[in-house]
Amino acid sequence: MGQTQSCQNFTHIFNQSDFSDVLITVGANTNNPKDYHLHQAIIRTSSKTLDSQCESAPTEDGRKKIVINQWDHATMETLFRWVYGERDLKKLRLTLPALETLMKATREFQIKDLNRDILDNAVELATSKIPKGYFSSFDSEDYWNTVENVCGLVNGDDITELLLLRGLIDKLPISKISLEWERFRRLASVSNLGVLSALISGTFGDTISKTLCKGCQEIPVEKLNESGFTCCSRCKKTIQG
Repeated sequence: MGQTQSCQNFTHIFNQSDFSDVLITVGANTNNPKDYHLHQAIIRTSSKTLDSQCESAPTEDGRKKIVINQWDHATMETLFRWVYGERDLKKLRLTLPALETLMKATREFQIKDLNRDILDNAVELATSKIPKGYFSSFDSEDYWNTVENVCGLVNGDDITELLLLRGLIDKLPISKISLEWERFRRLASVSNLGVLSALISGTFGDTISKTLCKGCQEIPVEKLNESGFTCCSRCKKTIQG
């Protein structure tokens, strides 16, 4: 069927047996399986994977029967509710590990746009570690470790996802962006994820730092304006070579 459904709110019929034509059992191989009464018109137009599963699933008592054992109840319920219109992930207060799991499930079920909501929430969760206006006690090492985890959520082929990572930098003061060379070298040698993290933080920070005078190093990037390399982006004073 493909992903043609517009963003509408169907939460009033979520997991309601009335008019349901799909029964999905999550965790059938556990001691605590959970059934979801869903609707083909909604889930098949939201997920290519569920579309295929519905196509091949047996029909019993007028309902398609599908079993999902590889994901936990919390992950699948969040995913199903998002499909039905509950799009505010922030109110769920998900942890970064929970968002990572949800992202993996989202990619498996090929649910349009949920991946970007997850990444947006992960970036906001990461940047919540940044203090407001006072940076001397800021644990930058812990922050960059979190940044690496967030980078692991990204599909490198999706430019929109990559652009969302800019939020990891925008609220930082310039003096906290650049990574030490030893850390850069360690990250780059460990994995492609390290290369991405180092590229975002180190390269961008190195470029921006050339446009700031010493007195403006603690200004968050989001408050800066572009300027030439000869004057400070913040106060516009001439930068001495």
